[in-house]
Amino acid sequence: MKKYGLRILLAIAALLIWGNNLIQLFRGSSPDEEESWLDQREPISFQEELTSDTPTTSEFVYRPDFKDPFLHRFYEPPPKKVTEKKPKPIVPPPPKPRPPLLRWTGIMQDAKGLLGVIVDERGETWFVQDGDSVGSVLIQTVGQDSIGYQFNHETYWLYLNR
Repeated sequence: MKKYGLRILLAIAALLIWGNNLIQLFRGSSPDEEESWLDQREPISFQEELTSDTPTTSEFVYRPDFKDPFLHRFYEPPPKKVTEKKPKPIVPPPPKPRPPLLRWTGIMQDAKGLLGVIVDERGETWFVQDGDSVGSVLIQTVGQDSIGYQFNHETYWLYLNR
């Protein structure tokens, strides 16, 4: 029975507290009470704030360092990938191969025609006629005073006594 009475007492106390709260909520504070801190604030005009601080769509300027309202940190966009075009290295054209150093040392004649006597870079002596080849050189013509030969599709001349 003792527990039953305590429950009734607690229920009455809870009803009184809730009732007091509801009365204050609907009626507000009584005039003889001190003004609360809520009443001491200055009234806010929402129209003035909205027109003075809120940019219109034509006034809005995107800033990359804006503060994210949801994450409460500054947003920094990822850095742009800069692809630098590397200049192609200037490669000089390969040097033209030089013709071998040939020296015309004499001329002879046999039953087939004229023979040129040529000494190459290594000191070897060659007896050549029209159409013969010495290494990478093709002998084109053997004349009385000159020998024409071709190397890499270019014609060169050897002269006697020059």
